[in-house]
Amino acid sequence: MDLRLLITPWQRALGAMFWNRLGDTGLVFLYHFAVPRLFHTFFCPPLRLTALSEQGSIIFNRIASPRRFVRLPPSRLILASDPAAALPPLEDLHTLLMLPIGSFSAAWDEYISPDRLVEKVPEQAVADMRRAYEAHQRSEPVRPEVLRARFAPWERGDLCTAAITILDRSGMYSLPRSAVSFSYQILQVEKPHLEELAAASLAGRPWKADFPQECLRCGKPASWRQALKTPAWLAVETVWRFERPENAVPLCKRCAYRLDWSRREGLRIDLAWGYGGRASRPSGCGSWPASKSCSWKTGTGKLTRFGRPSLAAPLGKLEAARRNMPIHALPKESGERGYTWHPWLVPWA
Repeated sequence: MDLRLLITPWQRALGAMFWNRLGDTGLVFLYHFAVPRLFHTFFCPPLRLTALSEQGSIIFNRIASPRRFVRLPPSRLILASDPAAALPPLEDLHTLLMLPIGSFSAAWDEYISPDRLVEKVPEQAVADMRRAYEAHQRSEPVRPEVLRARFAPWERGDLCTAAITILDRSGMYSLPRSAVSFSYQILQVEKPHLEELAAASLAGRPWKADFPQECLRCGKPASWRQALKTPAWLAVETVWRFERPENAVPLCKRCAYRLDWSRREGLRIDLAWGYGGRASRPSGCGSWPASKSCSWKTGTGKLTRFGRPSLAAPLGKLEAARRNMPIHALPKESGERGYTWHPWLVPWA
């Protein structure tokens, strides 16, 4: 019998579907561990399903007719063959059980048991708490100045999440008492900023490496520049809101000097609005905050517009300008009103 090994998700999903008959071909479904499985024979010819346990013994051997669901006992290897074909020697199937199977990248690896994923959560939480403990030079109590100096707001948000996980699972797992005590102290210290740190852990993570760093004006390598400067009075837990990608524009040093970037606030706002199409200003503020009276407790990264309609594909427009498209056609094609087009944005202007 010609055995074909099916190990990828696509190969297993297709299986014996759309075959007229298998003949001398045997389809081998090989898995990392043995669990109960559900097979179907829709769009398949009649099949003989043979299942092997973790120890290599045959625990299921029946003929399945088309258009059926078949429940299989906990099995590590399943052989689908023609009902009239003879089974291969059992030693050949035992050899297949010894083959190494690589894992595939995914949001959840299908070869990992859910129980192992659940057990990994407190393990990762303890590892995060160990980082905070080492930052305090392996001593207590928790000091706010150490957390601010050693961890970014999004990391502090992750530490709070880890502390909540440890306290919640302390009755289910045998966790170190020092880790439980340290988690309680972290939540007490971070209690005034808990909501802001939770928002930072979701929306304030590093992002610059995920975007191409090409100058918006000339296309050369550039660095990200903030359109609105971070106020000096702003708390360190809230600074991440001004470091969001909606408030940044990629410009090289030459183009920043050519546009007088540091002095033209209106130009910076127009560029950030045209590049990102939105702004991360908290709702409830009539304009970008100029005093401490503006409330920032508006939820996780809520996006609102600030006085101008959104541009529909600003990057495509600027890229078209880079390719010698007439400048006067760009504002008309965008179909937006209230947007200031600066002719010195293009290198030849």
